Amino acid sequence: MNAVIVWFVVGAALMVAELFTPGFVIVFFGVGAWAAALVAALHPGPEGELVAFLAVSVVSLFLLRRRLVNTFQGRRSEASQGAPEFAHRGRQAEVTQDIAAGGEGEIALGGSFWRATSPVAVARGTVVRVLDPVPGDELLIRVEPWTAEPAADSPL
Repeated sequence: MNAVIVWFVVGAALMVAELFTPGFVIVFFGVGAWAAALVAALHPGPEGELVAFLAVSVVSLFLLRRRLVNTFQGRRSEASQGAPEFAHRGRQAEVTQDIAAGGEGEIALGGSFWRATSPVAVARGTVVRVLDPVPGDELLIRVEPWTAEPAADSPL
């Protein structure tokens, strides 16, 4: 079988395997396998392919993993940094995981699930008002139980 196809299939298999593991590591070896496929297409030879596989895998793992883990686990959002106005402020959301007073839980908002925090305990199924993101963690949203009027100390 052609080395390009073998490396491409190995890369695709590693990408799929990443979906079933919690570590977010295997994906970088998939990228390395695709780099090896490119080298195999341009300059066939097992030494060059192996060097490309290892170099791209290790370099991408060390340079990108932390940033991507933070982004995909909801600890950082480059898209929302510098945004002048939070688009969901004042909207209703439903609590999908209990929020302990001062702790974190989860809400359903705009077709997605968001990490949420509240100064008071809020039970699952409760409707809450979205306030704003927590400074420094734009994917953690402050909420308060829904009332007809916003609370006096609410930023709304």
